[in-house]
Amino acid sequence: MSNKIKWSGKQLDAIELRDKNLLVSASAGSGKTSVMIARIIDLIEKDNAQLDKMLISTFTRASALDMKEKLYEKLLEKRNESADPKKYDEQISLIPIADISTIDSWCVKLVRNYFYAIDVDPGFEILDDLESDAMLMIAIDTALNQFLNSANNEDFLVLYESMYHRRSDRTFRELISKVYEFAMTQSNPEEWFKNSLNYYDGSYAKVRDEMYAEEKQGLLAECDEMINTLSAIGATKAKEKMQAFASSLQADEKPSSLSYADTDPFVRTKMEKLRDKGNAFIAKIADLSNEPINSAYAKQIVEFTLAVKKAFEEEKAKKAVMDFSDCEHKAYELLCKEDILEDVKKKYDYVFVDEYQDTNPLQEAIVSKLKKGGNMFYVGDIKQSIYAFRNCDPKIFKDHYDNYESYGFAEPIDFVTNYRCGQKIIDFVNEVFVPLMTKNFGGIDYSKYMLQGFEKTKEGEVKATIFKPVEKAGAVDCDYDIYNKNDVSNVEKLSYMIAEDIAKTIDKIKKKIEEEKKKEEEKKKENKKKEEDESIFSNIAVLTPTRNPLAGKLYEMLNQLGIPTHMTKELYFSSNPTIRYILDILAFINDNENDVAFVSAITSSFFNITPSEILTFCKNSKKKYSIASSARWYASNNDDELSQKLKYVFEFFDKYYNYSMFMPVKDTVSKIIVELDYFDKIIRDKGIKEADMLTMFLDSLNSCPYADTIESYLKYVNDGGDKCEIKPDSDCINIMTIHASKGLEFPYVYFIGSETQNKHNSSLCLTDKQLGLGIKTLNTNDKMYEENALYSLMKEISEKKLLEEKARLLYVALTRAKEGLYIYASAEKTKNSIYDGYPIDSDTMLGWMSEAIIKLPFKTVDGADVEFDGIHNNNIYNNSDVIKLADEEFVTALQARFDKMKEVYASTSNDILKTSVTQIASEWAESDSEQLPQVDEERAYKPKSKEDPIKKGNAYHKTMELLDFNLDFEDAYSKVESAGIADFELVKKEKIHSAYNAVKPLLENGKAYKEKSFIYNEGSRLVQGIIDLLIIRDGVATVVDYKTTSAYSLSQEKTMLEYEKQIAFYAKAAGEIIGLKVDKVELYSFEKDSFIDPEEELKKIIRIE
Repeated sequence: MSNKIKWSGKQLDAIELRDKNLLVSASAGSGKTSVMIARIIDLIEKDNAQLDKMLISTFTRASALDMKEKLYEKLLEKRNESADPKKYDEQISLIPIADISTIDSWCVKLVRNYFYAIDVDPGFEILDDLESDAMLMIAIDTALNQFLNSANNEDFLVLYESMYHRRSDRTFRELISKVYEFAMTQSNPEEWFKNSLNYYDGSYAKVRDEMYAEEKQGLLAECDEMINTLSAIGATKAKEKMQAFASSLQADEKPSSLSYADTDPFVRTKMEKLRDKGNAFIAKIADLSNEPINSAYAKQIVEFTLAVKKAFEEEKAKKAVMDFSDCEHKAYELLCKEDILEDVKKKYDYVFVDEYQDTNPLQEAIVSKLKKGGNMFYVGDIKQSIYAFRNCDPKIFKDHYDNYESYGFAEPIDFVTNYRCGQKIIDFVNEVFVPLMTKNFGGIDYSKYMLQGFEKTKEGEVKATIFKPVEKAGAVDCDYDIYNKNDVSNVEKLSYMIAEDIAKTIDKIKKKIEEEKKKEEEKKKENKKKEEDESIFSNIAVLTPTRNPLAGKLYEMLNQLGIPTHMTKELYFSSNPTIRYILDILAFINDNENDVAFVSAITSSFFNITPSEILTFCKNSKKKYSIASSARWYASNNDDELSQKLKYVFEFFDKYYNYSMFMPVKDTVSKIIVELDYFDKIIRDKGIKEADMLTMFLDSLNSCPYADTIESYLKYVNDGGDKCEIKPDSDCINIMTIHASKGLEFPYVYFIGSETQNKHNSSLCLTDKQLGLGIKTLNTNDKMYEENALYSLMKEISEKKLLEEKARLLYVALTRAKEGLYIYASAEKTKNSIYDGYPIDSDTMLGWMSEAIIKLPFKTVDGADVEFDGIHNNNIYNNSDVIKLADEEFVTALQARFDKMKEVYASTSNDILKTSVTQIASEWAESDSEQLPQVDEERAYKPKSKEDPIKKGNAYHKTMELLDFNLDFEDAYSKVESAGIADFELVKKEKIHSAYNAVKPLLENGKAYKEKSFIYNEGSRLVQGIIDLLIIRDGVATVVDYKTTSAYSLSQEKTMLEYEKQIAFYAKAAGEIIGLKVDKVELYSFEKDSFIDPEEELKKIIRIE
């Protein structure tokens, strides 16, 4: 083993033990991945194991890729240290083909290899989720047609009609889908369906009584603990009353009252919580039923779902497609064949399963088939099982852990040493989970597996801030949930507080980096390490249990403050206005009667049809046409300016309709974007990020299986298939759900939303591996559903599972932090509330943490005392203090300013005008001369002239943008010629050559940025502009602006006055935006083939006059 890592005794056991099936229970931050990789390396090194003889199963594809990368690094390290490098070269070469993947990917491979044994088409394709969902709906349609037309099926008709609401059977379809999906995670779905109604005969009572007996024992244990506490503090009367209370519980009688004499408020609060739990338990068992339950409607659900399953399978077989669930079932079917099982077992000497706590019954059945001798290595942590919504079952891990011998495993190995978190964070986590996570709640006695630090554990810190929302008249009363307060100012105030604290943490990180730099310079460390340590914002994460308004507002506020922030959220291309416009064009091409799409398209700046003009052609059409038909009729029967504009519109759409007949969607869209010069418009109007979104959209069309025709693609979009993923910048704050943070770590974690209340399960139908299927009883008189004894039992079990998972989710959240954990929660200031320093009895994350929080030096803030009226120029965070602008960072700064100004503009009243730099200059000079290119005007329909000055200006600007000054002129111009610039015929080569010769000397030893849009807050208005060329050299900036103004305009005094004002404005605006001094602004005239000085030109004009 390498001596670079000092392994603990438990870790060494997991790495070096042989010939035993091992189960490792690895707490958060205990190095489970490192140990798994070390065991693989150890097997290769000491036992001559081969990577291609191992099956390594991970939970996600990203984890599989990460595992391969880490294995490569470790093997390469071993190779460089070894006297026999060939041994490691061979293993390195096996990494690309090694079976390191998710279990479903491995199942696909297995089915492809043995297709002949189970009658599967060898060329089968894998369905994506959207395709699978669509085919499932078709299967439901097929089954509905069969059941609704079947005679003597009154029970089904009543069931179906009871779920048919507002002319939709959505409720019924969702119920069937849920039952089907659950059944398919079982190793034998047919067997589960067969047994799913077994407990309707009243035998559910036995399961319930066992569960309640276990719950009572847990309550009695809490009573004993409290009795000991009261004895220790000398509260004799309270102790006697608690003993009587416990005796009543033991006898299943109504508990006697308690005494709180000689107890402090803290103990009293715990006693009250125990009292309420005891009373609730006795009330629950007071009137229990053992009666059989009518299973008629449950039977219909089972039979119908089986019919759907059959129809679904037939449809998939017909099309030679399968989903991952099918592949897992087929794999299990293959492994049930002795000859194939033996063949597969021969292939694998070792089987590794990561994240074993997140396994479903089918996956467990598959993996367990591969067991031979001591070849299995499972690693996981029941405390981090958070994927019940994917039907993962933590009981599988718990059962193996508790009954390891019966499964042929050695005694489990526990990792409890945490190598991630600071000691104060570890102590806080233990304080929260010792009382919370028990055998009866969570499946593990946390007190036996508390996290421990190690000799190098840093101190760390934990802070909590409790915010009291400002009440609003008529607000909904809710103890702890800020989001029900119906007052957005509460969210803004709390967001502002968090943002303020994050800014302070950023300063702390910056100082730490500066200190590290000094140390590195002294020690002359490697440049790579130095670069890695310079990240600032990615050190911080904001975690939330669910997406909520506070997370969204915090995201907006941090970005407004110039702090780069990313929030993981589900986005669709169709929800983005930039992409929506292209989709509207496609929609009208596909359906020329689609008035919504038509109006959206023609009222844009590209076609410039106004609402009054729409009214004109609609009124003048002779018949009651659609809007689109009216427009076409008007264009054909009139000869005026409006008809000419409409003819241009229909020429455009007819052309692309013809293209779409033989082109895929990607090519059609690409042509549209080029013709409309859409990229330039988006960059100028909305900035680089929005243009990136357009690029992502085009890329998505390449890989979309439905983009052969516009019709199929639009259906795909309407069905929700156009999801897009925005990747975060390499250095930014991440706001994410706790689920998304699993497996990650951050130096500083801000935890919000812990006060969010639980949602109760209101589903009509519940599923359970043991109890089968439970449905509410239908009252046929009023068509209302009522809970029955079996359903109530299953609901209680389900809600307990949800609460247990919520507790595990809290564990994951708190253990992501390495150095700082900062908790922000909202709570009412009521009697004995956490705001006043009392633990609270609430099944929320805040409630569970409250006892530990009040032991911290936590802070309380009354929302009424927080003054906040928006983000202004006196920002709480100064971006230039942290980011030193240089080189490509300039682009980020421009975009940050653009985003910030866009937010301000969106919220301002009409007295703040959005205008261009040139328009301001024009106001001062009262000139109608050339302005900065405004795409709205450029793209609007205009009668054609011999030489359109705007098209000419665009062509020259685009040419200079693409011109590569690093090449000699002929090579650079040749590349531009082949770029397909619109109206390039208007460009004169000799003019570009002169500009090339004039500009190139300015670029020596400088960094150039071309065609960068910006928005600048200029007093009472927002100013939009485009920097043609910006050059940064030695911390000083030069701005170059190209002018294609005619000789006549250049001879006008007003034009030069306008240019003179532009120079002053550019110097001011560009300087403030980029944070650098602008030493000069150069104006280059293509008419004069040289730079011009407006002041000197004015003198000439005056002398001439």
